[in-house]
Amino acid sequence: MESTPSDIRVEDIPDIVKGLRSYFDTGATLPYEWRKRQLEGLSKVLKLHMDEWIAALHEDLGSHLYEAKMLILSSLSDIQHTMGKFKSWMKPKSISNPWILYPGGTELVPEPYGVVCDFIPFNYPINMGIDTMIPIIAAGNACVLKPSSNTPACARLYQTLIPRYMDNNAIKVICGPTSICTSILECRFDFIFYTGSPSVAKSVMTAAARYLTPVLLELGGKSPVFVDKELHLEKCVKRLISGKMFNGGQTCVAPDYCLVHSSIFDEFVQKVQSVVQAFYGDVSQFNDNMTHIINKRHYDRLCNVIDTSGGNVVVMGHRDPERLYIGPTIIVNPSLESELMTEEIFGPVLPIISVENREAAIEFIRAREKPLALYILSSDSATADLFTKRTSSGAILVNDVVFHVSSQDTPFGGVGNSGMGQYHGKFGFKSLSHMKPVMTHSTFFDFESRYPPYTQDKMDFASKFV
Repeated sequence: MESTPSDIRVEDIPDIVKGLRSYFDTGATLPYEWRKRQLEGLSKVLKLHMDEWIAALHEDLGSHLYEAKMLILSSLSDIQHTMGKFKSWMKPKSISNPWILYPGGTELVPEPYGVVCDFIPFNYPINMGIDTMIPIIAAGNACVLKPSSNTPACARLYQTLIPRYMDNNAIKVICGPTSICTSILECRFDFIFYTGSPSVAKSVMTAAARYLTPVLLELGGKSPVFVDKELHLEKCVKRLISGKMFNGGQTCVAPDYCLVHSSIFDEFVQKVQSVVQAFYGDVSQFNDNMTHIINKRHYDRLCNVIDTSGGNVVVMGHRDPERLYIGPTIIVNPSLESELMTEEIFGPVLPIISVENREAAIEFIRAREKPLALYILSSDSATADLFTKRTSSGAILVNDVVFHVSSQDTPFGGVGNSGMGQYHGKFGFKSLSHMKPVMTHSTFFDFESRYPPYTQDKMDFASKFV
């Protein structure tokens, strides 16, 4: 097998998209049976080649076997969830007609948008590929899948396995450098699903605006953690550190910084230090439980972020430029003007900041862009209620971090700078479907009051219903 995926020629991209559209127009992707076969094929892509995917994750990101396998099993679970329910999601839903169309009935009919472009980010090359394909396929769309060029081993598997187990007339994998994305976006799509950074999302929206193409943007940002004075300190810190360091901190919903109530600040910092040591031992040494940084550019960026933070580094993780490894790093009270506190970290670095109370934390959060997630570590239910009412975020999770994304029964998505649109489970199916009203008005009888010539009697009659 080749060491790198075979790139598509730029000049071939328009014909690929045109071929997908022609195939979609035949209606081949509409039946339930077709969609079910594709989801079954998607499951086989993972289940029958799990060892290859685990090896690819290790090659691309240095992922530990435990994390890699859990991520793959999570995607398999998501496929099974959709397969068990999407037949009912496809059924038209009956709703009532307005008075002027009585007697009659209305159905909301989910129809696929058509040809969808799906960009896969580098940080979760399997989950963000498989999990975004699930609603695209379940809704009956054709798809262009663009894996990240930063994860060539995973991209190679997509390119090899998708045509083997799925309908290659409806699902095409396009591999190539980041620059090829510009050529892809020059084509007309019916929907664009982008997962990545807010800065690139602006370019995606600009391209989509040319054809008024709808988009679903899953972005990131700086997801804050508020640590209240009343909490189960041991359990909450263990959940915080494991969630923050999972995948080397390269998670869109990773805790980005902690705002800690001043009355427990010192105790919290000490507990963080002890939990990091319990999880990772001597952080001045390499630890294979930590996923490495995706590339040299991001490695150098993170090193600079740490070195220019202006804070007190109470845990300094080992750095290895050859292996692109950065160990868990904890920084207390950094400068709020530093890059650490103005840009998304996307790495195993956790700033901890003291605040006087929860009102000060809310003011701090509201002064910044709306985050993809907001975490509250507190035993006081009033605290969660206060943050729910006075802050805006993609989601709130109380007394844990990150793993709210595992729910298929709740929508996942951002707000403002952290994204637009939602998916997971039935929410993804709805987002990737146009919910088309089909309305019927019986000719059994008419409301004559709707027709000219207009009279006072007709107006009085119609006013009773409007």
